Amino acid sequence: CLEKDATRRYASAAALADDLQAFSTGAPISARPVGAAERGWRWCKRRPLVAGLAAGIAVLLVSIAVAGPLAAWRQASLRRVAEQNQIQAERLAAAEEQQRGRAESLLDDNRRQLVRMSVLQGDQRLADDDPAAALPWYTDALRLSRQTGRPTQPHPPRLASLRRRPPHLTPPRRP
Repeated sequence: CLEKDATRRYASAAALADDLQAFSTGAPISARPVGAAERGWRWCKRRPLVAGLAAGIAVLLVSIAVAGPLAAWRQASLRRVAEQNQIQAERLAAAEEQQRGRAESLLDDNRRQLVRMSVLQGDQRLADDDPAAALPWYTDALRLSRQTGRPTQPHPPRLASLRRRPPHLTPPRRP
């Protein structure tokens, strides 16, 4: 309105009144070009409900655009860790099974050795002509051989042979 150049001034008072009216309602004016940001801001002031909904939708879309790939990356990372843990658990289970088999084999070997030692002790007592002392060794050998899962056949005949021999009884001593 106060510009010296006539092309930059209002052509009439009515044009000035129209711009003042537009300014008071928040509509664009013709005196100077309004930038996109100011035009957007004025539109938001004229329609706050629509602007709020649009802003909410924009925030939601940006959140989905950012959070979606992050969640997918995290899920893939967790899947890789779970697969590695599964492989390690399978390896440990196989090693545990191998160790268990080895321990059971050693236990059976030890029991068989105990059976042999008990039989040898019983045979020694029998050779010393003491069947009563041989009996506990033979019964222990029979019990141990049953625990191994492979009882040996000679134990029942040994025990039967002891029943045929009477134990040696010594007469009581007189004081």
